[in-house]
This record gives sequence, C-alpha cells and structure tokens, in this order.
Amino acid sequence: MEGIFNTELAHIVHWFHANKLSLNVSKTHCILFSRKLNLPPSITVGNNKIEFVNQTKFLGVTLCKSLRWESHINVVCNKISKTTGILNKLKFKIPQKSLLSLYKSFIYPYLHYCNIIWGHSAHCHLSKILKIQKRAVRTIMHKGPRDHSFPLFQELDILTIFEITIYCKCIFMFEFMTHRLPPIFHRLFSYRTDVHAHNTRSIQCFNTPRCRSEFSRKFVTYAGPFLINQLLRHPNFSDVLTLSKLNFKKRLHKLVRTPFFINI
Repeated sequence: MEGIFNTELAHIVHWFHANKLSLNVSKTHCILFSRKLNLPPSITVGNNKIEFVNQTKFLGVTLCKSLRWESHINVVCNKISKTTGILNKLKFKIPQKSLLSLYKSFIYPYLHYCNIIWGHSAHCHLSKILKIQKRAVRTIMHKGPRDHSFPLFQELDILTIFEITIYCKCIFMFEFMTHRLPPIFHRLFSYRTDVHAHNTRSIQCFNTPRCRSEFSRKFVTYAGPFLINQLLRHPNFSDVLTLSKLNFKKRLHKLVRTPFFINI
C-alpha cells in the first residue's frame, strides 16, 4: 500500500511539473480517514517526507481523521463570536440597519459555507452556533440576555443554524433537479421511477434510501430527497422546475421560517 501511495503521488508531481505548477511540500499534509489507530505509511515527495496529521484545513473547512465536524464548528464559533463582540461595541454607535448588514457580511457566510457537508453534525455541536446567533440578534435589537430570541429572528428575517441547514439541502436538491450540478453528483440520487414502475401518487418523487440510524438520516443522501419530496407537495412549489434559482431561494427562505419543516 505504501508503494502505491508513493507511485501515484509521483505521477501527480509529474503532472504538476508538466503543467508548470509546483507543489508546496511544506503546506502538504496527509490524513488517514479512519477511527482506528492505524500506523500511517511513509509518504514522500522526492526527498521530503509528508507529515501525517489528525486534522487540517482544506478550502476553509477543517477536516479531521474521523470526519467529525466538531473542530470545524469550533472554528466557526470562534470566528462569529469575535464579530458578535464587535457588534456589541458598535450597537450604540451605528444604526440597527448597519448592525444587520455587518451580521450578514461577517457572520452569515460562515454559517452557510459548505453547510451541506458539516450541517448534519450532532445537535449539541450546532447548538453552540445557535447560542452565539442568539447573542448577536439580541445585540442588533438592543435586547437583554434574558429576552426571548425567536421573535427577534423573525423580525430581522434571519435564519437559525438549523434552518440554514434545511435551506442549503433544499437548494442543493433544486440544483440537482435543474441539472446545475456536475455529473459526478448524478449518481447520488434516484427517482422512484428508477426503482419501480408502479403507478402510485409519489411516482415522480425522489427515492429515499434506507438508513440504519437517526444520525445517517441527517446526511444529504437521505435528508435531501426527503426534504425536497415534502417541498414539492407545497402549493408554492408546484412550478419548481420553471423557477429561477433566485426565485426559488426567495420562496424557500420564507417557507423555512414557518413551522412547515418543524412537522416533518
């Protein structure tokens, strides 16, 4: 196995050189994705040995060897907590509209970015983000720490982290249905017409795979088809295939803020 790794890595380095690119070995890490304590192989590029790490950052997302997202969520919490502190210092110096703009510019992107990957984390981890969100909306609205936050989210038209997770999954499924995703994603989902030919009421719906645990039901492979099947039954989305992405987002944003998805 070690020989295969090094051979394939040599091919990659050769491709880099052929295309006048260079590999920064000092910033290159290896991760063995496993929950077991396996002895990592020796991976080299030329005379340089690649370091094995337990976690690293890739395109702004913190990956760990167990593919748990607690580390990434902690990074997100640190980022948005600092911005919330800035909002608190500015709340009596700038208008509420400006505070809301700062929230949307410096907090919301961290909650939305790659949420479809890490948004299925355990409730206890995502609750850390929600706690900071509550502090932020109370700051924007000049409320105390004991004031109920739910009406503030509604008034400011801000989605909670759990609503953002649903929102991102539905957008992903819309992009799949309208053929906006790369071909590699085509095999992720299937329609019920691909499974059986029975003329049932749900024949045009997506097929939801079987799951062995509640945790696996949060993955986009299950939650995506499940959510979009429910969404297609809503009267406001009967013409979903004719909608532009912008109009779909606007309708979805309004629906996510209602109790529609709570009962699913």
